[in-house]
Amino acid sequence: MIVAIGAIGMTLVIVGGGIDLAVGSTIALTGVLCALALREGWAPSLAVLASILTGGLVGLVSALAITRLRVVPFIATLGMLGVARGTAKWLAARRPSTRPAPG
Repeated sequence: MIVAIGAIGMTLVIVGGGIDLAVGSTIALTGVLCALALREGWAPSLAVLASILTGGLVGLVSALAITRLRVVPFIATLGMLGVARGTAKWLAARRPSTRPAPG
């Protein structure tokens, strides 16, 4: 399901003549953020909302770099790929962010 949502978004970007290299890293970042929020006891709706807002913020920063700073989309999204991936790895401390098994 997550891949399908990312593919739909990428289809719209490609049809519009653009490119976004940061999609996978953004999905990773939002997934890690949601998992950590759930592990910390956040309500699931708040964890998902925080993840959606984070994904939107990543997209907004890329969009502003492209439109306002006139950075080439390939370069802007390549840079955001590194930022999102690095942030996801830092938040997860390079370990899986899963809930402990009950019991």
